[in-house]
Amino acid sequence: MKPNLSAYRAYVELCGLSRSMEALLLMQEMVEAGLPIDIEICRALMNGQCKEKNIFEAESLLSFYAKEFQIFDAECYNALVRILSEEGDTSKLIEFQDRMAKLGYAPNIVTCKYVIDGMWKAMGAQRRRELLVE
Repeated sequence: MKPNLSAYRAYVELCGLSRSMEALLLMQEMVEAGLPIDIEICRALMNGQCKEKNIFEAESLLSFYAKEFQIFDAECYNALVRILSEEGDTSKLIEFQDRMAKLGYAPNIVTCKYVIDGMWKAMGAQRRRELLVE
């Protein structure tokens, strides 16, 4: 007996909690079996990758979802924007947004909040004080 979509979804969500590589293998197995990928699976995988700060893998997943399944989920996109903004490398964050815009992802108010937070943190304490005084 082969697992159905609900079983795979449960497996992926469990693996996404702490074993993101196993969850990715399950997703690959689903695709090979011809089962559709849905938004819950996408979110579970993205949350696992972001939790482990696997930025390259998370971005690859976003691209894969967009290209192969036409899934453009703001929650998944914003999870990765948040991780990138926490790193404090604003040029990397802006480059990421440019790549995602080419795929069809659009920033929303949450995205903008994370970008502003990241830029604010990247400024450094001295520059922030100067701006607040002005």
